[in-house]
Amino acid sequence: MPQQVKIVTGWSNPGGSTTCIINLAKKLIDSGYDVEVFGPHDWHIHELARQGYNVGFGSKYFSCKEDDIIISHFAMLGPIKAKKKIYWCHEMSNFMNLTDDMMEPYDKVVFVSEVQRQSHSLQSDKSTVIPNVIEKIKWSNPNNKVAGVIGSIDANKQTHISVQRALDGGFEKVYLYGNVTDKVYYEHFIAPLLSDKVQLRGHCDNKEEMYNSIEAVYHSA
Repeated sequence: MPQQVKIVTGWSNPGGSTTCIINLAKKLIDSGYDVEVFGPHDWHIHELARQGYNVGFGSKYFSCKEDDIIISHFAMLGPIKAKKKIYWCHEMSNFMNLTDDMMEPYDKVVFVSEVQRQSHSLQSDKSTVIPNVIEKIKWSNPNNKVAGVIGSIDANKQTHISVQRALDGGFEKVYLYGNVTDKVYYEHFIAPLLSDKVQLRGHCDNKEEMYNSIEAVYHSA
Protein backbone atom coordinates (compact mmCIF):
# COMPACT_ATOMS: atom_id res chain seq x y z
CA MET A 1 0.00 0.00 0.00
CA PRO A 2 1.38 3.46 -0.89
CA GLN A 3 1.98 5.96 1.89
CA GLN A 4 -1.07 8.19 2.36
CA VAL A 5 -0.52 11.96 2.46
CA LYS A 6 -3.34 14.32 3.42
CA ILE A 7 -2.99 18.02 2.62
CA VAL A 8 -5.26 20.30 4.66
CA THR A 9 -5.59 24.00 3.83
CA GLY A 10 -7.64 26.84 5.22
CA TRP A 11 -7.85 28.44 1.76
CA SER A 12 -8.62 26.52 -1.45
CA ASN A 13 -10.09 29.19 -3.72
CA PRO A 14 -8.04 30.58 -6.65
CA GLY A 15 -4.73 31.99 -5.51
CA GLY A 16 -1.01 31.39 -5.42
CA SER A 17 -1.02 29.15 -2.35
CA THR A 18 -3.78 26.93 -3.76
CA THR A 19 -1.89 26.60 -7.04
CA CYS A 20 1.20 25.55 -5.05
CA ILE A 21 -0.87 22.98 -3.15
CA ILE A 22 -2.25 21.58 -6.40
CA ASN A 23 1.26 21.35 -7.87
CA LEU A 24 2.56 19.59 -4.75
CA ALA A 25 -0.33 17.11 -4.78
CA LYS A 26 0.32 16.26 -8.42
CA LYS A 27 4.06 15.84 -7.77
CA LEU A 28 3.43 13.50 -4.82
CA ILE A 29 0.91 11.42 -6.77
CA ASP A 30 3.29 11.12 -9.71
CA SER A 31 5.94 9.94 -7.20
CA GLY A 32 3.71 7.10 -5.97
CA TYR A 33 1.98 8.57 -2.92
CA ASP A 34 -1.74 8.25 -2.17
CA VAL A 35 -2.84 11.89 -1.79
CA GLU A 36 -6.02 13.61 -0.62
CA VAL A 37 -6.49 17.39 -0.49
CA PHE A 38 -8.98 19.03 1.87
CA GLY A 39 -10.10 22.67 1.80
CA PRO A 40 -13.13 24.88 2.55
CA HIS A 41 -13.72 25.96 -1.07
CA ASP A 42 -14.45 23.93 -4.20
CA TRP A 43 -12.03 25.46 -6.71
CA HIS A 44 -9.18 23.08 -5.87
CA ILE A 45 -11.49 20.11 -6.46
CA HIS A 46 -12.46 21.27 -9.95
CA GLU A 47 -8.91 22.34 -10.86
CA LEU A 48 -7.39 19.01 -9.81
CA ALA A 49 -10.11 17.10 -11.69
CA ARG A 50 -9.57 19.28 -14.79
CA GLN A 51 -5.95 18.16 -14.78
CA GLY A 52 -6.87 14.49 -14.28
CA TYR A 53 -6.32 14.22 -10.51
CA ASN A 54 -9.44 13.38 -8.49
CA VAL A 55 -8.06 13.99 -5.00
CA GLY A 56 -9.99 17.04 -3.76
CA PHE A 57 -12.46 17.04 -0.87
CA GLY A 58 -14.24 19.54 1.35
CA SER A 59 -12.78 20.20 4.80
CA LYS A 60 -15.78 18.62 6.53
CA TYR A 61 -14.66 15.21 5.27
CA PHE A 62 -11.18 15.36 6.83
CA SER A 63 -10.18 12.47 9.06
CA CYS A 64 -6.81 11.11 10.05
CA LYS A 65 -5.27 7.70 10.69
CA GLU A 66 -2.18 7.12 12.80
CA ASP A 67 -0.07 6.09 9.79
CA ASP A 68 -0.97 9.17 7.69
CA ILE A 69 1.40 12.02 6.86
CA ILE A 70 -0.42 15.34 7.33
CA ILE A 71 0.60 18.58 5.62
CA SER A 72 -1.37 21.62 6.79
CA HIS A 73 -1.33 25.12 5.33
CA PHE A 74 -3.12 28.11 6.84
CA ALA A 75 -4.88 25.67 9.19
CA MET A 76 -3.70 24.90 12.70
CA LEU A 77 -4.40 21.28 13.60
CA GLY A 78 -5.10 20.12 17.15
CA PRO A 79 -3.51 17.16 18.97
CA ILE A 80 -4.29 14.53 16.34
CA LYS A 81 -2.28 11.32 16.00
CA ALA A 82 -0.43 10.85 12.73
CA LYS A 83 2.81 9.38 11.43
CA LYS A 84 4.10 12.88 10.74
CA LYS A 85 2.58 16.36 10.94
CA ILE A 86 4.06 19.09 8.77
CA TYR A 87 3.10 22.77 8.77
CA TRP A 88 3.65 24.34 5.34
CA CYS A 89 4.01 28.12 5.65
CA HIS A 90 3.63 30.37 2.59
CA GLU A 91 3.27 33.65 4.49
CA MET A 92 5.72 36.20 5.86
CA SER A 93 5.67 37.01 9.57
CA ASN A 94 3.74 40.29 9.14
CA PHE A 95 0.76 38.14 8.12
CA MET A 96 1.16 35.44 10.77
CA ASN A 97 4.30 35.16 12.91
CA LEU A 98 5.13 31.53 13.76
CA THR A 99 6.57 30.81 17.21
CA ASP A 100 7.85 27.68 18.94
CA ASP A 101 4.69 27.46 21.05
CA MET A 102 2.44 27.60 17.99
CA MET A 103 4.42 24.91 16.16
CA GLU A 104 4.83 22.56 19.14
CA PRO A 105 2.25 20.02 17.77
CA TYR A 106 4.16 19.70 14.48
CA ASP A 107 7.13 17.50 13.61
CA LYS A 108 8.38 19.80 10.87
CA VAL A 109 7.77 23.34 9.61
CA VAL A 110 8.43 23.99 5.92
CA PHE A 111 9.10 27.50 4.58
CA VAL A 112 9.38 28.31 0.88
CA SER A 113 12.47 30.54 1.16
CA GLU A 114 15.23 31.39 3.62
CA VAL A 115 14.17 35.05 3.70
CA GLN A 116 10.68 33.97 4.70
CA ARG A 117 11.98 31.61 7.42
CA GLN A 118 14.17 34.34 8.91
CA SER A 119 11.17 36.68 9.17
CA HIS A 120 9.45 34.37 11.69
CA SER A 121 10.19 33.90 15.40
CA LEU A 122 10.58 30.13 15.27
CA GLN A 123 13.80 29.23 17.11
CA SER A 124 13.67 25.42 17.12
CA ASP A 125 15.57 23.26 14.64
CA LYS A 126 12.40 21.67 13.24
CA SER A 127 12.12 24.14 10.33
CA THR A 128 13.47 23.66 6.81
CA VAL A 129 13.26 25.42 3.43
CA ILE A 130 11.73 23.69 0.39
CA PRO A 131 10.87 25.96 -2.57
CA ASN A 132 7.46 25.52 -4.18
CA VAL A 133 6.98 23.29 -7.21
CA ILE A 134 7.06 25.68 -10.17
CA GLU A 135 5.20 25.09 -13.41
CA LYS A 136 7.08 25.59 -16.67
CA ILE A 137 5.24 27.98 -18.98
CA LYS A 138 6.08 28.92 -22.55
CA TRP A 139 6.32 32.71 -22.75
CA SER A 140 6.96 35.03 -25.67
CA ASN A 141 7.33 38.73 -25.01
CA PRO A 142 4.29 40.42 -26.61
CA ASN A 143 6.11 43.79 -26.70
CA ASN A 144 2.81 45.49 -25.95
CA LYS A 145 3.95 47.79 -23.11
CA VAL A 146 1.54 45.99 -20.73
CA ALA A 147 2.53 44.87 -17.22
CA GLY A 148 0.68 42.43 -14.99
CA VAL A 149 -0.04 42.27 -11.27
CA ILE A 150 -0.89 38.66 -10.48
CA GLY A 151 -2.47 37.39 -7.25
CA SER A 152 -5.40 37.90 -4.93
CA ILE A 153 -6.31 41.57 -4.54
CA ASP A 154 -5.98 42.41 -0.86
CA ALA A 155 -3.98 44.49 1.60
CA ASN A 156 -1.38 41.77 2.12
CA LYS A 157 -0.51 41.76 -1.59
CA GLN A 158 -0.34 45.59 -1.72
CA THR A 159 -1.73 45.54 -5.24
CA HIS A 160 -1.96 49.32 -5.48
CA ILE A 161 1.80 49.64 -4.90
CA SER A 162 2.50 47.19 -7.71
CA VAL A 163 0.22 49.16 -10.03
CA GLN A 164 2.04 52.39 -9.29
CA ARG A 165 5.45 50.74 -9.74
CA ALA A 166 4.37 49.40 -13.14
CA LEU A 167 3.15 52.80 -14.28
CA ASP A 168 6.30 54.48 -12.95
CA GLY A 169 8.28 51.86 -14.87
CA GLY A 170 6.91 53.18 -18.14
CA PHE A 171 4.21 50.62 -18.94
CA GLU A 172 1.18 52.01 -20.75
CA LYS A 173 -1.29 49.50 -19.30
CA VAL A 174 -1.54 47.28 -16.22
CA TYR A 175 -3.66 44.12 -16.08
CA LEU A 176 -4.77 42.92 -12.65
CA TYR A 177 -5.09 39.12 -12.68
CA GLY A 178 -6.71 37.82 -9.49
CA ASN A 179 -9.89 37.74 -7.47
CA VAL A 180 -10.86 40.47 -5.01
CA THR A 181 -10.53 38.90 -1.54
CA ASP A 182 -10.68 42.13 0.50
CA LYS A 183 -13.60 44.34 -0.57
CA VAL A 184 -12.73 47.22 1.76
CA TYR A 185 -9.16 47.35 0.45
CA TYR A 186 -10.43 47.08 -3.12
CA GLU A 187 -12.90 49.96 -2.74
CA HIS A 188 -10.34 52.25 -1.11
CA PHE A 189 -7.16 51.47 -3.05
CA ILE A 190 -7.97 49.70 -6.32
CA ALA A 191 -11.35 50.91 -7.60
CA PRO A 192 -10.12 54.55 -7.92
CA LEU A 193 -7.21 53.35 -10.09
CA LEU A 194 -9.29 51.45 -12.65
CA SER A 195 -9.33 52.97 -16.13
CA ASP A 196 -8.32 52.12 -19.69
CA LYS A 197 -4.76 51.98 -18.36
CA VAL A 198 -5.47 49.82 -15.28
CA GLN A 199 -7.81 46.91 -16.01
CA LEU A 200 -9.28 44.30 -13.68
CA ARG A 201 -9.04 40.94 -15.50
CA GLY A 202 -9.99 38.57 -12.65
CA HIS A 203 -8.58 35.09 -12.11
CA CYS A 204 -7.27 33.26 -15.19
CA ASP A 205 -6.88 29.47 -15.15
CA ASN A 206 -4.91 29.49 -18.41
CA LYS A 207 -1.49 30.61 -17.19
CA GLU A 208 0.19 30.63 -20.60
CA GLU A 209 -2.56 32.87 -21.96
CA MET A 210 -2.22 35.16 -18.94
CA TYR A 211 1.57 35.49 -19.00
CA ASN A 212 1.70 35.89 -22.77
CA SER A 213 -0.56 38.94 -22.48
CA ILE A 214 2.04 40.92 -20.52
CA GLU A 215 5.71 41.93 -20.73
CA ALA A 216 6.49 41.95 -17.00
CA VAL A 217 5.02 41.06 -13.61
CA TYR A 218 5.04 43.36 -10.56
CA HIS A 219 4.69 41.96 -7.05
CA SER A 220 4.81 43.88 -3.74
CA ALA A 221 3.48 41.50 -1.08
